[in-house]
Amino acid sequence: MNSKDKKTMMIAILVAVIILAFAIPIFFNTVLPSADEKTCANIVAQFAKELKDPDSMVITSDILRAKVESGAEVWCFRYNAKNGFGAYVGNEKVEIYAMNGEPFFYAREGSTEFANFQYMLEEVAEKGYSELDCKKFNGKRIANLANVSYGG
Repeated sequence: MNSKDKKTMMIAILVAVIILAFAIPIFFNTVLPSADEKTCANIVAQFAKELKDPDSMVITSDILRAKVESGAEVWCFRYNAKNGFGAYVGNEKVEIYAMNGEPFFYAREGSTEFANFQYMLEEVAEKGYSELDCKKFNGKRIANLANVSYGG
């Protein structure tokens, strides 16, 4: 092997290492969900089961979560789904109250229990207040993990 072939081989190896250095993190971030994403997908999937037509659910926004030290959480997002007559209800907000990742109460927009936390959580997530553990989840990714549709 002459020096030109060695140089070409070294460049090829260096390029391969650089490609792998970028590809491996992208692969794992895309394929393997975090524990928080798994919890979020579980929350969404359980909410879908509560609907008249669970297979019709479409997530139409990102998903926001506020969590406090006690483990209490509020999950907020917009969705669309079919009602009992087979018609889509429109883009509605839902608040899901959970404890340690297990939902125990759902409040849909228009109900007396609905507190419109989504507006507050969007502002908190944007400004990064430290009193609450607020996080925004990609709606499309969570929809895929929860086996529901995405239409944002």
